[in-house]
Amino acid sequence: MSIKAKLSLLLVCWSLLILLIANTIIYFSYVKLTENREVENLKEIGEGLLEKLNTNDLFSPSMRPLLQSVLPDDGMVRIIDKENQVIMRTGEEDDLFNLPINHSVVNQTDMIRLDGDMIVVFTAPIFKNNQRIGTIELSRVLDDHLEDIEILLTILIGVSVLLIVLAVFFGKITSRIFLRPVSVIGTTMDNIQKYGRFEKIQLPQKKHDEIFQLADNFNRMIDYLKEIFQKQEQFISDASHELKTPLTVIENYASMLNRWGKDNPDLLNEGIETIQDESKRIKNMVEQLLDLAAINKQPFEKEVINITELCKQTAKRLEVATDRPIRVINDSKSISGLSNKGYSQHFGNFVR
Repeated sequence: MSIKAKLSLLLVCWSLLILLIANTIIYFSYVKLTENREVENLKEIGEGLLEKLNTNDLFSPSMRPLLQSVLPDDGMVRIIDKENQVIMRTGEEDDLFNLPINHSVVNQTDMIRLDGDMIVVFTAPIFKNNQRIGTIELSRVLDDHLEDIEILLTILIGVSVLLIVLAVFFGKITSRIFLRPVSVIGTTMDNIQKYGRFEKIQLPQKKHDEIFQLADNFNRMIDYLKEIFQKQEQFISDASHELKTPLTVIENYASMLNRWGKDNPDLLNEGIETIQDESKRIKNMVEQLLDLAAINKQPFEKEVINITELCKQTAKRLEVATDRPIRVINDSKSISGLSNKGYSQHFGNFVR
């Protein structure tokens, strides 16, 4: 799975989690608030009815109009005597007729569930001459409340599906935008490997985020590799030149010895000494190759050298290599300079 797909999936999962938490909070908050509102409304109606009750005519038919005036929608009002006999009842909700009788000693409002219906019940005792003579009960089926909850659930599910679709869509766009520099880096690396040329990434001027730091580090790495590559090429060129010089000297002296050395002892001795010196020089050069190849990993240690003497030695070698007279002309017998320690000893022409 690609990083884009993983990032998109992560955004969708986070969106689902946030939606689940938000929808749960909204749902239970709405249910609790509406139930509390229904309880308070019925409690207010019941307490208002208690204030209007005439205990002297409590069980007479004249109380029915008063009960009808406070009858809640989808509700019931009933008066029960202390022997649990329903003296008066108003309302047409058959389900409420089966409510258990509760002789509460104080005003009480409850939310109960009966046969799958949510019912809010207000119960209050009726006193006459400080003696309890019955109970008044108001109840209401919360059909509209359940319908509102179903509508809320439908809305939450619909909005959640829409937001998930948007999260998937914008997740892909977001991952593509944020990972574009990474794709550019990958493409640039492929081009470097494919075409063998060093390329750098164009950095934005205003953004300085983690992606910017990654691209900047990549560019600095390319600069470093380019510098190393150029030094490597220079090293190969200089090393080839330096190896070519002693080999040419050996070849020329070998030719001279082959032609005249057998009859000229001085030339023979000179040729043998020169060939030995140049052979040792080649050997030392080969031994130094690994050290010089790692020159960027080690700190340079400087030493003072005699440039005049170094030039004279180089001129002598070049005379033999090129078969031309070479003179070193200088106003001073000794000219000092700085060089990497051990560097000029074997590679005189490398001195800068």
